[in-house]
Amino acid sequence: MYEAQPTLHWRQRRLAPGETLVVNPGESIMARTYEEFSMPKGMAGKLAARVSYSRLGLLVHCGNDFMNPGWRGHHPLQLVNLSGLPIRIAPLFPVAQLSFVRLTQLSEQVYGEGERYMHDDGGPSKWWRDSLVRDVVSAYGQDNLPRSVSDRINGVIANGAFSDEQLVRMLAFRESVTVSRFTSGSDFISEFAERELARKRRRQKWRVIKLGAPPLLFGATLGSLFERPYDWLHLGLAVATLVSFAIGLHELLTHRDEDLFLPQQWLEYEEQERVQSRGNPT
Repeated sequence: MYEAQPTLHWRQRRLAPGETLVVNPGESIMARTYEEFSMPKGMAGKLAARVSYSRLGLLVHCGNDFMNPGWRGHHPLQLVNLSGLPIRIAPLFPVAQLSFVRLTQLSEQVYGEGERYMHDDGGPSKWWRDSLVRDVVSAYGQDNLPRSVSDRINGVIANGAFSDEQLVRMLAFRESVTVSRFTSGSDFISEFAERELARKRRRQKWRVIKLGAPPLLFGATLGSLFERPYDWLHLGLAVATLVSFAIGLHELLTHRDEDLFLPQQWLEYEEQERVQSRGNPT
């Protein structure tokens, strides 16, 4: 579930021509170049910030300034405001420049399609795809899920099956269960979906109680008016009625359908996977 960690803290935003974005002091913005590059086998590229923007305090990359032979795509940028003042940027701003380096010979090994930043979308880090990281995690048990289970879950997350709200609850679910009992990522996600369904049913029950209690208490209060003498029981019933109406009104005004990952969604996702696998046999 590595991919859930970085994506939770980022929101994608696309700027149309004429729109601007303010990078506040100390703020980091993930972006990518408008131009799409394709680096030949005998060439490499070196990205550098333009001095005009560097003097404003805008850092345009954090170590990621090299284009390997064979790499293709829009080069990712990490825009960081190192100054003490906000910096306003807009699409097509020429914040960087690219130098080409001719190699003395063709590369024996080039940046391939399987690499994690080929055709990069400018989004968060994909550190969890690094083979060395995966080996370390497997060797030292830094992830308490079996590797096959983690791979399956990460693949589903990478395909955008879960919203941010659902990912937050999935991480909480992982912390609340004994993960060693799961033999597959599909079993893990299926149980999470069942938990989500139980959550939905609980919320529905509470909604029925919150909306059903006011008329019942109101009827009981009216009936108690015929019981004399009036005492603390009458007063308590009247107060309970008023409180129940306040709770019911709050439920009506603030209720929204929670973003839940239900079993039906998981079944539809698995069916879509099967259809795609039949259409793209390996």
